[in-house]
Amino acid sequence: MGFFGVLTPTEDAYWADSVNGSDSNTGTQTAPFQSLTKLQSADAAANKSRWELVTGSHWTGQQLTVPRAGMTIAAYGSGAKPIIDCGVGITAVIWVKTGGYTNIYEAAGLTVVNAPGGAQWVNVWANGITHQLLRAASLAALDAAIVPTYFVDSDLPPFKVYVNLQANPGSLANGYVEYTGVSQGLSSLHSTTIIGIQTQRNFANNGSLEVDAPSTLVNVQCDYGAKHNCLLAPGCTVYGMSLNYSYYAGGNANMLILFGTWAPGLGEIINNLTITNYGLGGTFDTSNVVGVYAHGAGSGGGPFYFSNPNITGIGTALAFEGETTSAVTVVGGTIGTVGSPVQAAWTPGGYTWTISNLNAYATLNVGGFDSGYNKVTNSTLIAAPGHGVFYVPSVYAPPMTIDVQGSTLAGGVAFDINYANPILVNSHNDLTGITTYAIKISSPFVYTGDYNTYYSGWTNLFAKQSPFTNYTFAQWQTLTGQDTHSTN
Repeated sequence: MGFFGVLTPTEDAYWADSVNGSDSNTGTQTAPFQSLTKLQSADAAANKSRWELVTGSHWTGQQLTVPRAGMTIAAYGSGAKPIIDCGVGITAVIWVKTGGYTNIYEAAGLTVVNAPGGAQWVNVWANGITHQLLRAASLAALDAAIVPTYFVDSDLPPFKVYVNLQANPGSLANGYVEYTGVSQGLSSLHSTTIIGIQTQRNFANNGSLEVDAPSTLVNVQCDYGAKHNCLLAPGCTVYGMSLNYSYYAGGNANMLILFGTWAPGLGEIINNLTITNYGLGGTFDTSNVVGVYAHGAGSGGGPFYFSNPNITGIGTALAFEGETTSAVTVVGGTIGTVGSPVQAAWTPGGYTWTISNLNAYATLNVGGFDSGYNKVTNSTLIAAPGHGVFYVPSVYAPPMTIDVQGSTLAGGVAFDINYANPILVNSHNDLTGITTYAIKISSPFVYTGDYNTYYSGWTNLFAKQSPFTNYTFAQWQTLTGQDTHSTN
């Protein structure tokens, strides 16, 4: 039986077990290979349809590349996911003291397995994944560091890694210091089914898991990314994905990147996505991290569907750009952290949104809401103090509609809408947690609203721009003829 109890035809599969396998074996269920290298070389002639990776396995220094369409790469057995780890230990014999500095040692001539062309990003760890090191800006800064820190002379192999022994607990014993020595853990240019696999610590910016064709992914995990943790092409379906931690101080880290040429009907379906990150400080903190970033070429792609996303420790949860007239649906889940000024969604062009039953501790920065009908229902949207819940500085193709019903909104401004001829529907909402303006809207506008509850501690709850004018609750009712049954 395979992972999740799926029956595996023994004659059409190879097995690999890093703990109990041997490369002198025949690759069967009872005599698995040990290395991924042997698995792939044997399959070059056998053309198996499944590769079964035994649970509890942990491979380092090797990359798994899917050779053809229609294959299944699956965990086999119960227990911990098999891990394909791009981290490589540095042997003690190549460390030398760096001249001119007090605390620095260096390891030169480090290479990367299957390195892509061009500079990527080198991450370094001490004592496995216990201490991910923060990159210093210079050797002088590294020498003075008092926190776990490293430096590299280049992100293009071969390169040198420098560490400060005083700042980094432990020693330079074999493998104690590890770096991103493999390009990726698992990559596929073909339609593939991937079940129960974990990848981590990639060198290539595209993530430790890259899938470049419509595929199905079940219960996968990608940790400790460099710029990206995972890249998916258009047309993928995901049933459970966990992305944990990313470090890339060269700019934004986009933990899940959806990239390719989008076309009508070719979108993504992503169920039960969990993204967690930490801020390592310095030039890199949570504001530099994007949970999901979709971009590419084409027009009219999608739809994009997210069910029960749980995204925390990031600066922007969902970002979409570079493609027009797509629909994004978010059902359930939690985005952001209480009190953190996170953007739940950022869309600079051409998207319509449908959101329901979402808990978002974030601002919906929806500058790209399209001319379509954008609806939020039965959700709790709590922006950080002083920040707006809906912030719409511009629109792709006005006029467009924002329709919010049956939801709880809290923060500085509930609706901060500044573009021509907005249409706003605001009904059966609790806005008692809004402390500056319930509605701050451009003029002229179309407004429909009723059965709302507004904060009673402020005289002016509403504002109309161009020219800017404040309104009390009673004046707003007179101006709009709406909110007849609302309370203040």
